[in-house]
Amino acid sequence: MNWLNGKLLAFDLESTGKNPRTARIVSAAAIMMDGTTGETLPAEWLSDVDGEEIPAEAIGIHGITTEHAREHGQPLHQVVEQVTQTIREAWKLGIPVVGHNVGYDLSLMEFENLRFWPQGEGLGSLGPVLDTFVIDGHVSYRKGKRTLTTTAAHYGVALSEEDAHGATADAFASAKILWQIAKKYPTIMARTLPELFDDQISWYRDRAESLAKHFDSKGIAHDVCPDWPIRTDTIVGVPA
Repeated sequence: MNWLNGKLLAFDLESTGKNPRTARIVSAAAIMMDGTTGETLPAEWLSDVDGEEIPAEAIGIHGITTEHAREHGQPLHQVVEQVTQTIREAWKLGIPVVGHNVGYDLSLMEFENLRFWPQGEGLGSLGPVLDTFVIDGHVSYRKGKRTLTTTAAHYGVALSEEDAHGATADAFASAKILWQIAKKYPTIMARTLPELFDDQISWYRDRAESLAKHFDSKGIAHDVCPDWPIRTDTIVGVPA
């Protein structure tokens, strides 16, 4: 059976910022999806952001205020622990974690683990990952932005601006985008999950290095990291 017809864990986080080393998790969604039966099993989390403030810019994206998170969210360390366990269990079964720019989400998960449990295992041994941002960047040579909403529109996946930036809606959309990519590009569907994992490492590294060179040539400061799916640089004061 092709991986496209198997189970996928669609995954997305909403956070306090763009830097996975310093951002905190605000909400999370992990949706087990069966490509054969169409069955979905969603799980959602809302955190108390560990007592931190959610910046206005982040609130403008996902709409979750600090007051709402503190009143209705569960302790962030519990969210990190539960989401980590969900991902580990999927990987133990060989189920791929799917998301758009999911390298950010997995990196943020790892950094959150390091904050709470510096000597812990974190996400543990990596399992299969399918990143629609990375895969689309390789197969489609179109110009313009490759945000989730623009990528969804390109592949005919319904995702309005109103629905976007909610963890559950974004997770669903990323899985649907993946299915559309696989159907449109048979070479992607023909690859095994281990082959696609290695492919994405190379594709992401090549793109990151090219982007870094571009910024360097323009004298533009940047924080481009070639690591995928998890950044290997560390948070200041927290051991790797």
